[in-house]
Amino acid sequence: MKKVYSFRKGFTLVEVLLSIVILSILLCGAISMYFYSGEIQSMATHKKIAAELANSKMEEIKREGYNKLAPSSDEIKIGNLTAQQTVTIENQGSYKVVKVNVVWNAAGKSEARNLELVTYMVSDHE
Repeated sequence: MKKVYSFRKGFTLVEVLLSIVILSILLCGAISMYFYSGEIQSMATHKKIAAELANSKMEEIKREGYNKLAPSSDEIKIGNLTAQQTVTIENQGSYKVVKVNVVWNAAGKSEARNLELVTYMVSDHE
């Protein structure tokens, strides 16, 4: 009587198909995460630029002093970022509230982003 040896070499068709399905699901998740991370990086870069714009304007206002405070509005374009920078002054009697607001739209998005810096200034002559 002959002995039957069952050595399994290779994979069955079901195992191969199941592996392909699992890898496809993982690959779709990885690809969407890759594109989403690029969008997040772009938003962070725009926020950093907006913060630098607002900080630069606030430093300019502080350097010019209390007596030269004036509201203003400027459109600024840096690379693919177009931002609206607005300075508002609120007189509170013995001091003034200075607000620098930067508003921009992310590329391809209709939702506006906003960053605001606020400081209080007192006259040098009091």
